[in-house]
Amino acid sequence: MILLITLACGPKKTPEVAAAAPTCERPGGMFGPVEHAGPRLHQDATRFSELNTTLAKPVEVCSVNGQLETLLRLTCDDGTNPFPDGQTAHAARNGSLGGGGQCDSIIDLYVVTCPEATYEVHMDMYVCAPGEQF
Repeated sequence: MILLITLACGPKKTPEVAAAAPTCERPGGMFGPVEHAGPRLHQDATRFSELNTTLAKPVEVCSVNGQLETLLRLTCDDGTNPFPDGQTAHAARNGSLGGGGQCDSIIDLYVVTCPEATYEVHMDMYVCAPGEQF
């Protein structure tokens, strides 16, 4: 009887741990929020140039106010913000794109013009932390 043993060579690899997806249950119906206790996509970005949003991977926030707060918080590469107020930020909304994101939410598209580039910022306003007001 011959016994063959295979040894793995090289450093031990640790599997990548992805952020937990929201449960996607919508108690409020089709346009209601989903509850998500983990980190939201793109929450750590400080500049528009750091975002690489798509219909599948939008910025995740809770409510229209969350969208506007994010647009007012992010800056262009030169440190400026193209929006003097929430009304101007809201005017940058270029419509809804239909279902996307982790829970097939309605995704909004904002077009943001900075000195270095014009950015398309996809946003899912239906991802809320436990207890967060929609």
